[in-house]
Amino acid sequence: MAVTGENKTLAVGLGELRVAQNPATQILAIFGLGSCVGISMYDPALRLGGLAHVVLPQAPPDCTAAAKFADTAVPALLEALLRLGAQRYRLQVKLAGGANILQLGGPARELLQIGDRNLAAVEQALLRERLRPAASEVGGRSGRTMRLFLTDGQVWIRSLGQTEKII
Repeated sequence: MAVTGENKTLAVGLGELRVAQNPATQILAIFGLGSCVGISMYDPALRLGGLAHVVLPQAPPDCTAAAKFADTAVPALLEALLRLGAQRYRLQVKLAGGANILQLGGPARELLQIGDRNLAAVEQALLRERLRPAASEVGGRSGRTMRLFLTDGQVWIRSLGQTEKII
């Protein structure tokens, strides 16, 4: 899909989840993914898709912000799409982000590997829902932008200092 001035982009912020099917909203986007993980789910038959912007691996017991946490964002995004008529077997799941931006040694190293922890939590949550990623652009040390094109389900990833690619 060519990117033109006619495309309407709807941004998905930190800890947010958005779904869209409206032809006027052609692109859902997450800007500045670092250690966060972007989850894309798309039903090609309905041209219905959604993004979740996961910030942390696990929700606290009194959580009210489901999209912020991997263990609650995956089922929340899935449920939102199923309510609009998506079929689980048609969903194309793609992941981006999970970078380890801060590189330190010593005892703080494991604590600061939040990108790895977020990615592992998202993958576990997908397994619990019997979903598998069709593609991913994860890990590393640089931030990314993730865009889901609702017209065809393509997910475009731009990493800092690199050309954009489709996953």
